[in-house]
Amino acid sequence: MSGKESLEERLLVLGGTGNVGQYVLQWLQQHAGANVRIFVGTRTPEELPRIALEIPSVEPVVCNMSEPSSIQAAVRQAKPDRVFLCLPQALDDEAMKRSSEACASAMSSVGCPRLVRVASLGIDGGIEQGPLGSAHMVAEAQVKSLGLRLSSVRPASFHTNFIKYDLGSIRSDSCFRSPLGIEARVNWVHCRDIGQVAAALLLKEEQGSRGNEVVEVTGPPSSTLSAPEMADLLTEELGRPIRYEEVEAPPVQAYQALWAFLRKGGFDKSTDEVLRVTGNSPIDFREVVRELKSQL
Repeated sequence: MSGKESLEERLLVLGGTGNVGQYVLQWLQQHAGANVRIFVGTRTPEELPRIALEIPSVEPVVCNMSEPSSIQAAVRQAKPDRVFLCLPQALDDEAMKRSSEACASAMSSVGCPRLVRVASLGIDGGIEQGPLGSAHMVAEAQVKSLGLRLSSVRPASFHTNFIKYDLGSIRSDSCFRSPLGIEARVNWVHCRDIGQVAAALLLKEEQGSRGNEVVEVTGPPSSTLSAPEMADLLTEELGRPIRYEEVEAPPVQAYQALWAFLRKGGFDKSTDEVLRVTGNSPIDFREVVRELKSQL
């Protein structure tokens, strides 16, 4: 769309009810202009009011992110000017490529020029991330081959991974387990920060000089931690000893490759992109632990 305030802008948020997407919607609620019309892809449109209570401009579009044909239908129905895409973490590499291709081809067919897509930190670096990282690279190449403009949002480890994989064992056993080892360090980033960066890019005015862009989204330097450092932090915050135990990676090629990437320092990095893009400081991992203390 042109920059004229009188013209309607149509945004489609695919993955808008997920860990990252909910924060995309919150940012849009606070910062989108009156001329912005927001469509949210969801398998359960009846649940959208629970997530978007105060955003009257949000309209649900039926979309199953695991089904390429459903993604295409959502894009064609919304006819957006820009799209946000965050694929479910449960998808394997081939499903990721199919769903991404479906989104990009549908965008091309309706003349939508900009995709803001959540990928992963380090996918094009010197350390191989394996099939999942390769799937992101294939998807991004296809977006560019269609002449679309890409905003690649590349986060470090989601704070929700800590909740999903570590919270239960810390609560029950005062211990967390992973294949990371004792030397490698991983940066933790809150999904709020990922979502706010993505939403800010979604609202950013298109100018002639704005082409493809890569934004590496991380927590602050203090959120880059080894497993023993995490154990020390948890012990300090929870007031009881928390242990770390190293375990084998799951017997799945994609996950073994991903853990090998992490053990080689693939997420041992922090940037200032959250502050640069949103004007807000990123959430520290210690803050995450304090938010969850009652559950730990």
